[in-house]
Amino acid sequence: MLKGVEFALLAIGAVAGAYLRYRIVESPVTIGNLPINVLIVNILGSFILGFFSVITTTFNLDQKYTLLVAVGFCGSFTTMSSFALETVNLLDSYGIGLAALEILANVEVSFIAVIVGRLLGYAILEAIMFENEDVRCNHQNQKERRTWWQTFRHTCYGFAD
Repeated sequence: MLKGVEFALLAIGAVAGAYLRYRIVESPVTIGNLPINVLIVNILGSFILGFFSVITTTFNLDQKYTLLVAVGFCGSFTTMSSFALETVNLLDSYGIGLAALEILANVEVSFIAVIVGRLLGYAILEAIMFENEDVRCNHQNQKERRTWWQTFRHTCYGFAD
């Protein structure tokens, strides 16, 4: 059950995300016949979520911040339903080719945006905080000196160095 502060953070994040999404998608932007407003929203949201996941893991942030940023903001900012409707409309109006491009663009580029967000998060953290310190590997609870790339590979994918 959410406490008052947690509910408020969730609501603040959700309102901010929904408002920003509305502002971005209110004026259609297209490349040819392909609308890209929803694509832009999904890419930005994926990037923010990837970056935030690094911050959360590195600093062991309280769950309330996840409610604010990941669930509230990113959950209301990104939009699967608009993406699905837009894709069906493209299928109806222009056929399978443009609809397939819409699907590939949203899924592939959003996936890449999460990875880029994480890479940037680790790079920034290493540059700012970990230059002369041990990087704490939260998943194994052991201190090791790692570069941002080693930390990213280990934390995200479990690759051994």
